[in-house]
Amino acid sequence: MALRKILTEGDEQLLKHSRKVEKFDDRLHTLIDDMRETLENSGGVGLAAPQVTYLMHQLKERGLDVNTDVITIEEAREELKRVLSKKKNT
Repeated sequence: MALRKILTEGDEQLLKHSRKVEKFDDRLHTLIDDMRETLENSGGVGLAAPQVTYLMHQLKERGLDVNTDVITIEEAREELKRVLSKKKNT
C-alpha cells in the first residue's frame, strides 16, 4: 500500500471528471487500499463521502449488488468484501 497525495481546494485535478469504472480488478483494489491508508494516516481528512458513494453507485450500475448508502472508505471496503465473497460462493 502507498500513501496518496491529498488534493486541496484550488487544485485543477479536482475539476476533472473521473473515469468510469469498467471492471473491479486488482488495480482498483490497490487504489481503495491506498485511499484507506491515506485516510487513516491523515486522521480522517481528505476523502469526501461523495467520492465513496460515487464509486459505489458506479459499481452498482456495473452489476455488483452493493449498498450505495456507505459513506466511509472502511464501510465501502467491508461492503465490497461482503459482495465479492457472496459472489465467489455462488
